[in-house]
Amino acid sequence: MFNKQYDAAIAGGGTAAVLHACALAAQGRKVIILADSTSLMHEFGLSRLPLHAAVQLAARYPIVKEWIELLKAYDAIKDERIEPVFAQLLADVFVQSYGVDVLFEVIPLEIKRGDDEAGEIEGVVFASREGFQFIACKSIVDCTEQAILLRGLLNEKQLDSSSVATLWTLTCLELKRPISVEELTIYAANSRYEIQLSPSYWEGELNIAIAACSDNIENGKEIGFISDLEGLIVQIREQAHCGVGSLIHVSERAWSTPSFLLEQKTDSPITIAKGAWVASQDYSLVGIGCWTEAGHHYLNEICVSDKGGAALSFLIKGAMEAAEVSKR
Repeated sequence: MFNKQYDAAIAGGGTAAVLHACALAAQGRKVIILADSTSLMHEFGLSRLPLHAAVQLAARYPIVKEWIELLKAYDAIKDERIEPVFAQLLADVFVQSYGVDVLFEVIPLEIKRGDDEAGEIEGVVFASREGFQFIACKSIVDCTEQAILLRGLLNEKQLDSSSVATLWTLTCLELKRPISVEELTIYAANSRYEIQLSPSYWEGELNIAIAACSDNIENGKEIGFISDLEGLIVQIREQAHCGVGSLIHVSERAWSTPSFLLEQKTDSPITIAKGAWVASQDYSLVGIGCWTEAGHHYLNEICVSDKGGAALSFLIKGAMEAAEVSKR
């Protein structure tokens, strides 16, 4: 695999990375995904993209339509919900159908150019369990949450910690099935928790999606969340109309809204900014993320509990637009 010359290397293994990679492969390009986790589309189910939003995207973008049809074919959609584990497993099937290569558990580190910083892209250096390695490619797409490869090429502005929402997902036994999605707001210490309770894909289980906001950004991390969890479950049981049984699963942190904003700067190769994506003039460098100015303004208009699904929809649109424009 490492001896191949790729047309594009996609850093990040989320939904935007997968769909963008497949869109490029559909254009006849040789593509590889450098995923930092053990699975693809890891944030999809946890961010809870509503099925109706996915269907709207499918009507506009053929790649998304094919993906939704694959989920339906494997019975991964039930009662207007997409089962997150199936979505992740089928992501592997989907990229393989387009001939996209994938490396898991790697971290992209550096863009390698020719003779100088303005030279043509030669590839990307990444870290793996085997050490530092190199992939040769003609273009690079940064879909990482932290904009690992492009961050140094743009001006960075830190956002107020109270505006950052961290998303978690709990699974509880279901004592009484909710008629529809139920929403709660609970305050604990210096944190605010926006909560959505909804039926799980699996019978007898209840999904509890939680968005945590705090003046102290540490409270949104795992230790801060877990310390509040016992009291949070008690309050959810007291306030929810549906029956919340025993807690059976706590997800890892699903996703956080960006804590920074990236803007164009003088002498940067990044000169194009469109919604959820930025690019160099020749499209050899592309970045897709909610850390754009447009992404920041868009997410500010969405209620906290809906930010995960809204962000995912925003990223998918950006991934599809960037792929379409870059082929011209």
